[in-house]
Amino acid sequence: MSKLLQSILWLVVAMLSGMGTAAATESRTLFQFGGLDYSEADLSAEQREKIFSAYAAYRQAIDGIVTDAAIDLYIAEQATNSNRTEDAVRAELLPNTPVSQAQIQQFYEQNRARIPAPIEQVAGQIQQYLQTQRETAQKQALATRLRTQGQLKDMLPLPSSPKVSIATAGYPSKGPADAPITVVEFADFQCPHCQRAGPVVESMVGKFPGKVRVVFMHLPINRSGISRKVALGSVCAQAQDKFWAYHDLAFDRQSSLNNNSPMELAKTLNLDLSAFETCYSSEQAESQVARSHREAERLGVTGTPTIYVNGQRVRVVRELSVDLADAIQRAL
Repeated sequence: MSKLLQSILWLVVAMLSGMGTAAATESRTLFQFGGLDYSEADLSAEQREKIFSAYAAYRQAIDGIVTDAAIDLYIAEQATNSNRTEDAVRAELLPNTPVSQAQIQQFYEQNRARIPAPIEQVAGQIQQYLQTQRETAQKQALATRLRTQGQLKDMLPLPSSPKVSIATAGYPSKGPADAPITVVEFADFQCPHCQRAGPVVESMVGKFPGKVRVVFMHLPINRSGISRKVALGSVCAQAQDKFWAYHDLAFDRQSSLNNNSPMELAKTLNLDLSAFETCYSSEQAESQVARSHREAERLGVTGTPTIYVNGQRVRVVRELSVDLADAIQRAL
């Protein structure tokens, strides 16, 4: 290990070791006002969430540096052991596969409602974004493999989010009602990240048998307005005990969702269409989606998916399946 790299790693570890106590600010005095001490516990849920997000962003940035350093060490080790150059080993472990035009087109179609420009103007930006995402995913996969093999061990403390109470009564759930762990997901049916996160979140019910209950909360923030209509339809599907079938089908058809999708989904699922239409235009459906949205705003949630484990927000630093399982394990 070079002296420079060693110095960087020692500095990072020293900084993050102190962050373990710095992040836990529930009782630590943050400021004084009018002669009184104020800690994080005295702030609103939204303000506490902002403090947590700041710590988490810092932790995530440092984690990226540390992961890169660990991968560099592994590549150097493999190069020495196999009598190859580091560039050759890196090319094998982290292949630089170009992003295809088809992939750029697919991304554009899936996110067209949020991209206010023709594809010709944004193709370069999309290509760069997808390339960065691919490189990050490759590094995360390699780091996960090294952790599984016992070659890499995380020593950095994870930030601890403030604990909040979430009003989940009446919203669809999976898993035992009396499970010791409740996972709450705020999601938007047009959010690509939600499409990928959903199966991971739901898999926790099987990963921790009898221990986990998953609750879905609506946060339709896509500006097209379509996701809100799909959310209203999901409330009416829930009234016919078909929420999860509707949920899965809506995400399967995410790229083609439109204003007519709620009724099309209901027909595909053989729902009682008359009851569905009555529900869809009722105050009940609107109220349930609006209550969930207000709850998200109260908690300071501004993006999707946002996931909580027993009232503590999960910040994804490595990958969702790993960080969510770790959060559940800690809560247990």
